Amino acid sequence: MYRKVKIYRSLEEETDYVAEDIKFKLFINGKIENSFRISPLFLKEFSIGYCFGEGIIGGLDDVLRIRIDNNSARVEVKKKERKFEKIKSNFQIESREIVFRAKDLIRKAKAWKKTGGTHVSMLISGDTSIIVEDVSRHACIDKLLGISLERGINFEESYVVCSGRLCEGRVRKIVMAGIPILASIGAPLLSGVLFARKYGVTLIGFAKRENFNIYANSERIKF
Repeated sequence: MYRKVKIYRSLEEETDYVAEDIKFKLFINGKIENSFRISPLFLKEFSIGYCFGEGIIGGLDDVLRIRIDNNSARVEVKKKERKFEKIKSNFQIESREIVFRAKDLIRKAKAWKKTGGTHVSMLISGDTSIIVEDVSRHACIDKLLGISLERGINFEESYVVCSGRLCEGRVRKIVMAGIPILASIGAPLLSGVLFARKYGVTLIGFAKRENFNIYANSERIKF
């Protein structure tokens, strides 16, 4: 996840930690889908989560075969070509839970504390929490989805707290998964706000603050 490297600080030789990244290629049914700059962990889960978050598959049953080799993944799937559906979940959480989880996110972000070079995302479902760090804020969500699929998480009664800006691309993955609430310790972008409003995601920014901002679908937060 990170390595110690030699640096110079005030002309004196020291060491510091930097986050590792690799160029990772994803092939789907024999054709290259894209190449990504991501952290070298949870590559299988990233591949599955990406396919799920982009609507290429509907779940693990649609993954026929997956092979990770030389910083690439070759995935064979039964394509579903899912479309976006508005989230209509009645799932609710207390506002104080959002603040607690946002602060907990920072406490548990080990690579970020070492390097300052990673994003972190956490999915909470009942008593279960899953946390992932990655140099890419998008891959952070993809890996979270992949791990959650493998653990059989019920996305309709879950929520995600993360670092980084909430752009449309990240909100799209949350909508495709059917997760009703997305919160960040950072700010949203207008594209993320508009997409969340259109597709029924409760979108929260500056989640560490007691008076955090709700940009879309506030009815799921209990004060």
